[in-house]
Amino acid sequence: MLMQCKASINEENKVKSVIQVDAQESLKLIGIPLKTVEDRERELDFNFEFLTLEKQQINIHNDSKKLEIIVEKIKEWNDPGDFHRIRVRSQEKEYVFFNSDGWVTVGEYETQYINSFSKTNEIKSRYVCVQKVSDKDILLFAFGYAYASQPGLLSILNLSRFGKPELIFNDNYHLYSYEDTNSDGTVDIVVTKDDKDETDSNDSLKTYLLKNGSYQPK
Repeated sequence: MLMQCKASINEENKVKSVIQVDAQESLKLIGIPLKTVEDRERELDFNFEFLTLEKQQINIHNDSKKLEIIVEKIKEWNDPGDFHRIRVRSQEKEYVFFNSDGWVTVGEYETQYINSFSKTNEIKSRYVCVQKVSDKDILLFAFGYAYASQPGLLSILNLSRFGKPELIFNDNYHLYSYEDTNSDGTVDIVVTKDDKDETDSNDSLKTYLLKNGSYQPK
């Protein structure tokens, strides 16, 4: 009897372990993590203060619960960037995403390949674009400041899939295309390192498919 109980417990633990690993794999980030405010303050020996630029609300589950999106910039900060912190607040908790190198307002340069991108924004914001890309996925796009010849960061949060906002993409790319490339009912992305006037072939393009809330290379 004892041996049977131990076997049952071991089997149950194995199942739980597999479930946990699968959940972690589905949350794999494309690109690099963002540093926290506290980490950057320690590196610079400097305490940040923030100025709120806008507040927006969005309903993500077709019920009474809403998320509040707060866009802020660092006070008295001389480096580039129109804003540096995104706070996503639910009724229970707040989640913070920080980029001391700066994100910028969404303009013609950021949407040079997809001019209609801002028109489908789910919120009235100059700073971020919120897009419903499937029945389960609502994504927030933020565009980083472009240094030298490198594109700015393309930062993408999944607001709805995982029970809390998660950073799923954070790398230096232009958003080239935003469409369902494999006809599975979710919107995928195609990215490039090249500006529009520099691209003369499809060799620089990379496609990422949205699967289970995260992006995967095609």
